[in-house]
This record gives sequence, structure tokens and C-alpha cells, in this order.
Amino acid sequence: MPNTTSTGTFLFWVLFYLILVLGLFFLIIRLVARKNKMVLPGRTIKSMGGLPLGQNKSVQLVELGNSLYLLGVGQDIRLVAKIDDPEEIAAIRAAAIDSSEGRAFRSMRDWVASLTKRGASPATGETDGQFQQLFQEKMLSMTNRKKKVDEWIIEDSQTDGRFGKNE
Repeated sequence: MPNTTSTGTFLFWVLFYLILVLGLFFLIIRLVARKNKMVLPGRTIKSMGGLPLGQNKSVQLVELGNSLYLLGVGQDIRLVAKIDDPEEIAAIRAAAIDSSEGRAFRSMRDWVASLTKRGASPATGETDGQFQQLFQEKMLSMTNRKKKVDEWIIEDSQTDGRFGKNE
């Protein structure tokens, strides 16, 4: 008995089932991702997101109780800001929900920039002062380091010239 199915029909059914399997695969992945984002009972700390700033450095937003904490993560972990304002917390949560549903979401960098403009309350004035002082010290040391390197290069080139003449 001759085969009455054409190659086109066979190809259609193969593509149909391939698309069906891939669609089910992505649906399952999406459902699992949603389930994992739900807050589990007894879970007190929730990571809201992060922004990489360089190698082994990032800024992380963490929810703990009714407060959000902006943490700088590098060789150590530092508190950048504590957010207690209910309106700001609600806006951040809404943005996080929007992003999980695939809607347009401002980048974390834009949010951090708007946070600094709005003047988020740091945990203490001392923490903010310590950060500013540390930042200024590091910038000054970088400037001094560059000057020292330049001086060493000049000194080395002068020293090399002197040794060549003395020998």
C-alpha cells in the first residue's frame, strides 16, 4: 500500500509539536519563577534586586520587615541607605512586581540616582558621614599615589642617567 502522507504534512506536524513542546516548556518555567518569587511564610529577608558595579562589587536592595536596605557589596558589606518611607517602599515594590510581569522597568541605576536626588534617609548621619570621609580619603590617596608614581618615574630616569655616567 503506497504512503499517502506528503512531506509537507509531515513537516507541518513536526513543527506543530515542536512549538507545542517549547510553549509548554516556557509556561512551566514562568510558573516556577512566579512561585519562587512568592514570599514564603517565615521568610524575613527578601532580595529585591541588585546592580553590578564592577568585578566583585554591587549594590543590593534587601527587604527586611517593613524597611528596605540599600547595601554596597564588595570586600565587605556596607549600609548605603535605609528606606523607611512607606510611599517609597510601595513604589519600589510596585516596580518590582511590574518587572516580574515583563513590563518596562527603570533600571536599578536610574532608581538609585532618583533615590539620591530624593534624599533617602541613611541609617544614621554617622554612616553617611563615614562614607563621605572614606570616599574623600580614597580619592586623596589615589591622587597622592599618582603623584608618587610620577615622582618615582622621574627619579628613576634621573638615577639611571647618573649610574650610566659614573660607571
